[in-house]
Amino acid sequence: MSLPASTATERPLVALHEAEKRYGRRTVLRIDRFELRRGDSVVIIGANGSGKSTLLRMLSGVAEPTSGRVAHGTDYDALKVCFVPQAGGLLPGLTLTDNLRAWQRLVGSPGPDELSTQWYLQDFDLQPFLHTRCGDLSGGFQRLAALACALSTQPDGLFIDEPLSGIDSGHARLLVQGLEAAMSDLQFLVVTDHTAANFAKAMRVMDLSPGGPA
Repeated sequence: MSLPASTATERPLVALHEAEKRYGRRTVLRIDRFELRRGDSVVIIGANGSGKSTLLRMLSGVAEPTSGRVAHGTDYDALKVCFVPQAGGLLPGLTLTDNLRAWQRLVGSPGPDELSTQWYLQDFDLQPFLHTRCGDLSGGFQRLAALACALSTQPDGLFIDEPLSGIDSGHARLLVQGLEAAMSDLQFLVVTDHTAANFAKAMRVMDLSPGGPA
């Protein structure tokens, strides 16, 4: 499968060439060619088992292909990049504030001194929960908290795996609006979802479902 190319002319941050991922004899994903460039905003869609999470992990460098090549350029290596897994990446026994600081330490970012004033905590309605253990938050607020943790590191790029899975429409709307607000400060954004309709402002849509782009 060859996925749609970016319209940008500068060299890619990440390039996949004949990249295949297999588990045993089962091939879960094959990408003939794909390039991620600075300025890209991408939503990867497809049904369960279509390889969305696998592609996201290969793009980010979290996973290696079984065969083929995934190249991360020097420009990519210079960026501060966050990967938010589907499970959220939160430490449930710690408060939201402690999780925010843990993410900042993990990526070596000092982050903002006054967390409570940050726009994402206000827009996500998370300020009342700064001293609440993340394990005590609802599923929707946990997804918002995970995104807030990523944004608190002041990243250059974000990979987010199915951020809308299993949350109600109200929290989903807040999360999408937050991502749209963050795009102006990001070098790139890549998310996975079951449908592109939730991310109408994405510049590129990659459909891994049968009958998607070949």
